Amino acid sequence: KSMNDNSIIDLINHLGSLIGYIKKHIEPYLNSILSFIESYWNSNEIRMIVALIDLVQSIANVMDIEFKLFLPRVLPLILKQVIILKLYS
Repeated sequence: KSMNDNSIIDLINHLGSLIGYIKKHIEPYLNSILSFIESYWNSNEIRMIVALIDLVQSIANVMDIEFKLFLPRVLPLILKQVIILKLYS
């Protein structure tokens, strides 16, 4: 929590790469990862949101159809950002 945004964004990007290597073995850690994503989702930093969306995409790619179990947690976050971006455009 005390790290600057650039460091957090770097860590998010590295986590996405790591998930690409670990693949479905990441499943036991998904609740913790999703809690992490939720905690940073309301950032005003657009690069942070993009990094988090990329992380969600990495998770969805490796989890395939099992990702549907996590959609109720992720989809409202994404829709919220779409609405915010639509309001400011």
